[in-house]
Amino acid sequence: MFYDIYEQDPSYEEFLSRNLVANKPCLIISELVKQWPAYTNWRSLDSLKAIYGDQIVSVALCDIRDFSDQKREDMRVDDAITRMLDGERLYIKDWHLALRTQSDFYNTPAIFFDDWMNDYYLRHTDDDFRFVYAGSASTFTGLHRDSDNIIDRSYSWSANIVGKKRWVLFPPHTERYLRKEPDNPASEIVYDVCHVDRKTFKDFDKAEKDSIVIIQEAGQIIFIPSGWYHQVENIDNCISINHNWSNSNCLLDMYSSMKEEYLAVESSVMDIKDILPNKGEWYEVVNDLFAKSSGWNWITFFAMLTTALENTDQDHRPDKKITERKIKLVAAYFREEYKDMIDSDDRLCNKINQLS
Repeated sequence: MFYDIYEQDPSYEEFLSRNLVANKPCLIISELVKQWPAYTNWRSLDSLKAIYGDQIVSVALCDIRDFSDQKREDMRVDDAITRMLDGERLYIKDWHLALRTQSDFYNTPAIFFDDWMNDYYLRHTDDDFRFVYAGSASTFTGLHRDSDNIIDRSYSWSANIVGKKRWVLFPPHTERYLRKEPDNPASEIVYDVCHVDRKTFKDFDKAEKDSIVIIQEAGQIIFIPSGWYHQVENIDNCISINHNWSNSNCLLDMYSSMKEEYLAVESSVMDIKDILPNKGEWYEVVNDLFAKSSGWNWITFFAMLTTALENTDQDHRPDKKITERKIKLVAAYFREEYKDMIDSDDRLCNKINQLS
């Protein structure tokens, strides 16, 4: 079995060893979800329409592809759901409902408490990575890995409130076979695993043989590990609550992904390097572009680690010494690889010194 099925909510120790450390997916048949106000009050799309109808949300038009995503439009919840119930394939995505309403319509399960991203962002910004999704039957999110817009190699968990979902998961080692050009890490990725042009994606069969299909019912939680590509289809009209999150267990993966993105940005503007007066301005330009393209940069990343280090005594974490060791290791790697950048930026230097 390439994923675990828990017939009841696992202990943190079991989840840590079997899933976080092993980077292995799981499906949890949870009693906790059924205790949430959302599970009681959101029994259909009409429920969301009645309660939150005037909110403006981002809606994916699943019949219209837009490069590697779907066309998006902002609209009111009541208008979107009316159109869903009339048969349109619309999918409300990335709805920051908890942040907007500050209401307790669910409780994060304890096994997911060690969440560095949301801890930092809720303390220091007006953003978060807690979402509600709601879509009509046959809507979907195309193949992707949680690595876009500040979610580099993060984890995700998703609790289904209404309806049934079909997940198709691909382990990290299959990534090259999902690409049009397997040896080019920047090459196009398959958009929809249900409709693959196998003449274009010639090695897709090699990825497909190691794929995992998971059917998720209402009241169940799925955990998607770091680096796993996945596609999600709503078999029925569906409502779900999702978090993207990270901690020490995926820290090295996140750091590696950050470096890849930074180097890609750096390469894209290499032609202006020689015309800038000094290294400090060069690093400033690249980091500004990095923040615009990725949603964050090295300052934000190490600020998140500083916040995590300050809170290492919370429950539901690996041993404090393990967490500290991993954070200090990443800071040491960065100091060795980017010494000139650190020397040219006092803010970054201060962050690294705090972690060393």
